[in-house]
Amino acid sequence: MMILKHFLFVDSEEVNSFLVACPETRKAMIIDAGGLDEDLKRFAKENDLDVQYLFITHDHRDHTGGVKQVFQLFPDMELISLQYSFGRGNIRRPVDGDEFRLGELNGTFHHIPGHSDDMMVLYLSGHLFTGDALFAGSVGETSSEENYRRQIQDIRAKLLIYPDETVIHPGHGPDSTIGLEKSFNPFL
Repeated sequence: MMILKHFLFVDSEEVNSFLVACPETRKAMIIDAGGLDEDLKRFAKENDLDVQYLFITHDHRDHTGGVKQVFQLFPDMELISLQYSFGRGNIRRPVDGDEFRLGELNGTFHHIPGHSDDMMVLYLSGHLFTGDALFAGSVGETSSEENYRRQIQDIRAKLLIYPDETVIHPGHGPDSTIGLEKSFNPFL
């Protein structure tokens, strides 16, 4: 079980951000920062959460537009990103297969290039935070046929191996599950 709160930011397009936390230790992380919602700070405070990390799935403006404001709220967070730096010194650069712990929650980072070279997905205790790699019924747009083939290959090899009930939380649009995507996603 994990604490999970969804935030939807509407700027040039709708983008999902998430706050997840371990219910036992109250250690928390923010996944993508497309904007800033005062509810984020309020939710963290009301639930006594210790926000320790900001994970950026990939360096596109719609996923990083609120980074400055989020760091103003939680200045001691560690940034987790394959490429994005925001001028921070406290950065973790995960590689494919790196394990991750958020309190008592276990996770794994997966590099899924295609939509962008730095696309990272986080599996965390039955949930996949897929950024723009995998959506409900679709996959992230790519700039070439080669990038598309690589992205599909990596989604099949690294993400579709999870149990069917694994919940997918994409960077845009509604949640889904691995089972639904295996059965109905026309790109897979």
